[in-house]
Amino acid sequence: MKHAAQLLPDIQQTKDRRGVPIDKVGICDLSFPITVLDRQNQKQQTVATISMSVSLPHHFKGTHMSRFLEILSRHQGEVTMRTLPAILHDLKQHLDSEAAHIEVEFPYFLIRTAPGIFLSNPAGPVGRMPADHLRPAVPIS
Repeated sequence: MKHAAQLLPDIQQTKDRRGVPIDKVGICDLSFPITVLDRQNQKQQTVATISMSVSLPHHFKGTHMSRFLEILSRHQGEVTMRTLPAILHDLKQHLDSEAAHIEVEFPYFLIRTAPGIFLSNPAGPVGRMPADHLRPAVPIS
């Protein structure tokens, strides 16, 4: 089995002679465990639905979808407003892309006390974090 895997070519690394850039390639509706922070910087575990994409220049045929998962795993599931820029940067750099996009949607539970009965119950609004990162057209010095 290992020998067969060595014979398979890496299509993504071969030249694409058509000269057509890819506007958006990626994964969508991936269920992935993440850690989010609340206003008191407390961590909360949840499961997110994540969509990630990049644009690719004309000389690439595509990309391996596993590379998106590798990048998420590098960040150990911590997806916050602080980590999104680093995730987008890693997507662009690792996939040699001009632009990257990520959208994260997840249930986020808050403990609320009902007035008059003093019971605390988790209430679950949905959190959503869309983000884009574009490579500047002109180098910034």
